[in-house]
Amino acid sequence: MPVMRIILVGDNAFPELREKFERGEVIESTVEAVVALPRGMVGGRPSVAFKIDLPDGRTVMAETSMRLFLMAARAFRAKYGDVDEEDNNEPSGRSESDHN
Repeated sequence: MPVMRIILVGDNAFPELREKFERGEVIESTVEAVVALPRGMVGGRPSVAFKIDLPDGRTVMAETSMRLFLMAARAFRAKYGDVDEEDNNEPSGRSESDHN
């Protein structure tokens, strides 16, 4: 079973990365896509995969169970409430149906 830390307040969440940031060993990017994989886990349960395009052209694929993904979402919602798109400055996500 996958393990994922859920950190509700991210300020200084990764102090172990401070020196790596200073040495330029951390690559910053954004999640380009998140997809649901209906039978992505070995046991056949659903999973969630993230596609992250790096500045040098490489791509990172990261995956977790749907269960952990939804657990994190519930924890964030409990901490921060429902976030209205009009209240933040981030562009809205596009769903696959937006492409058709």
